[in-house]
This record gives sequence, structure tokens and C-alpha cells, in this order.
Amino acid sequence: MGDENRKPTFVPDKRPVAGRDRKGEPPAWAIVAMIAVVGFVGLMFAMPDVAYAIVPFARSDYFWIGLIALPFVSLIVLAVLSKVIDLRRASSWTQTTGRVLSSTIEVRRHRFAGEAETVENVPAVEYEFSAGGRSYRGSRIGIGDDSGGANTEATLARYPKGASVTVFYDPEDPRNCVLERGGPFAAAPAPAPGGAAGGNASLAQIAAQPLTAKGCIVDFIKVAVIGAAIWWLIARGPEFIAARFPKSEPEVAIFTACFGLVALLLFFAAHRYSKKAQSWPSVPGTIVKSAVGSYRETSNGRTTTMYRAEVEYVYQVHGRELHGAQIKLGMTVSGSQAAAGKVAAKYPVGGAVDVHYDPANPSTAALENPTGATSLIAAVAAACFAIAVYALGVFK
Repeated sequence: MGDENRKPTFVPDKRPVAGRDRKGEPPAWAIVAMIAVVGFVGLMFAMPDVAYAIVPFARSDYFWIGLIALPFVSLIVLAVLSKVIDLRRASSWTQTTGRVLSSTIEVRRHRFAGEAETVENVPAVEYEFSAGGRSYRGSRIGIGDDSGGANTEATLARYPKGASVTVFYDPEDPRNCVLERGGPFAAAPAPAPGGAAGGNASLAQIAAQPLTAKGCIVDFIKVAVIGAAIWWLIARGPEFIAARFPKSEPEVAIFTACFGLVALLLFFAAHRYSKKAQSWPSVPGTIVKSAVGSYRETSNGRTTTMYRAEVEYVYQVHGRELHGAQIKLGMTVSGSQAAAGKVAAKYPVGGAVDVHYDPANPSTAALENPTGATSLIAAVAAACFAIAVYALGVFK
């Protein structure tokens, strides 16, 4: 009877609260703004009379050319703006000392429509800290990025398991927390007292600065120059060529010359990259996935089913396990089901392979280095330039 009349005792929940991990997702307002921009552009092209009525200079060619570029420019502006807002907010966050619970490499897989699956190795650091009498656990490394890619090894070295680290958190919602808040509008991260990562505060600050004032200005200048060149080619290029080559086909000449220039730049980049990769070291690896994937490709109103080999392998560099999915360096080969099956059969699950990796970024690896593939790109560039010369009417 006494047990029935006993009042329940309140036991506070002392379990650590999980932090927010955005993993690079854009904020909702940026997504809405981008949808609005794309909708506006679509509306203007679908209903030009509306554009003529609401925009005074809509009858100018400059307006329509600018309208085509508007989504790309808006994407860059929104990306920079959202990052600047995040950095400014984080500059006033409270800092405290936390402890690293785990420091490993996480494998992330991405697949877009019609594209091969990509495998990404990123640092995964989990840490714990106290705020307002509660314990919180976070996994977000920096506001700028996840410090992955070529920075993976350095990031994990800065935050080894058991190390004391400085944690920055939003006092209004400690679930918003990071280890690095670098950038032009943020204060330098203070070293954690007595921690293993304390002496690396300057490294953390440098690694967490993907956005700088100088970088933004340089990127803006690049975009402006490219945009001005595209505008001139579309608006003034045909007239300029027609005045100097009366027998020419200006549009064909401009298009093929530009395509050839892009192919030529790709050739130089691919040739340099492939040559550098020939000196990459190799380590033993094991195939963990080998299959034939399919996707549908539509061209000229006709849909075709294409196939490609999907191979994933695991290897170790500096004692850390990494995953890779690239068979031929810098290439994804698609074709018939039989051809894809032959490639997959070459790399059966459980088979041993030699994995060639970039010593500057061990996450970048491949099983084969097709050195002769760059000659095909050079041939395409040469063919485009030949067509451009013919379209100028030089031989007419």
C-alpha cells in the first residue's frame, strides 16, 4: 500500500544532446531564392510580353543574354552570401573546451541521375562538450567545409581521439557547434588549454578559411571576364567575323572554335594529370563491390539504355582505411552490357588489386591510368579548329 502512495521521482535526462550536422546543405531561404530566380527566368522566356511590360529594357539583346546567365550568377551570389551570414553569426559564438570522442574516416557515396556512383572519404570527428549544465555531442568540423579531400589527413591529425579541443557553439542553441569558424569575418580560434590539439590552432584557422575577401574578389573577376567574353561572342562575335570574312558562317565558326578551345584546355590538364599520376605509389587493395549498373540516356528524342561497370575497392594508406570507385583515372567508360560485364568480371569481389593513389591526397585513387586517352581529346580539339577554319570561308 505504501508503494502505491509513493510519489514519482523526477530523474533528469543527462544523455548528451546531438548537435546539428548540416553536411553542407544550403539554408532554406537560399533554396527558395534560387527557385524564385529560375521561375522568373522561365516566366520571362515563356511570356516575353510580360517582360516587355514590366522591364523597360526588355527589348534589348543584353537583357535576354543576361537573363540566361542570371541563374548561374545567382547561385554564386547565394552561396557566398549564405556562407558570409554563417561566418558572421559564428563570430559571436561562445567558446569552451571539449574532448574528441572519435576521429575516423567516413565513406560517403553520391549518385546523380545518369552518373556513376562516386565514393568520397571525409574526416569524421565526434566531440563532446558541456553548456548550460548539459552535455552536447557535435560532429561538424568547420563552417566553411568538412576539411576533406587533400585536408583529410591534416584534419584527423589536428583532432586525434582523446584530445582536448576548443568548441564554438551558439549560446541560444548549443546544438549548433563547430571546431573551426574561420573566414574573413570570424575571430581566430583559441587553443584548448593543455590539449593535444592546442598547438595546432593556427593550422585549424588556416584550414577553415575556404572563404576569404581576396578569394571572393578573384572569383568574381574570373566570372566577370568569362561572362563578358561569352556576351561578346554572342552579341558581337558574328558581326565581327562576317565583316572580315564575307564567305564565312560566323555562328558555326564561333561554336566550333570555342568547343575546340575547351577541348584543348582539357587535353593539357588531362595530359599533365596523367603524367603526374604515373609516379604515384601503389598499395594492395581488395574489391568489395563489382556489378554492372545501367542508366537511360535520351538524345534527339530517343532513349537508350547504357551500361557501366561499378567497382569499389578498399585500401590502406598511413594505417587508415580508404574506399575508392575509380577504375580508370579521370574517366568513366559506358557502353554495352557485355563490355561493362567484361570489366566487372576483371575485378571480382574479394579479388586483390594494386591501387595507385595520390600521395598529396590519398583519397584520390584509381586502378588504371589510361595514358593514351588524352590523344583522343587532342584529336577532337584539332577537328574542331579545322571545322572553324573551314567555316570562316578561307578555302571558298
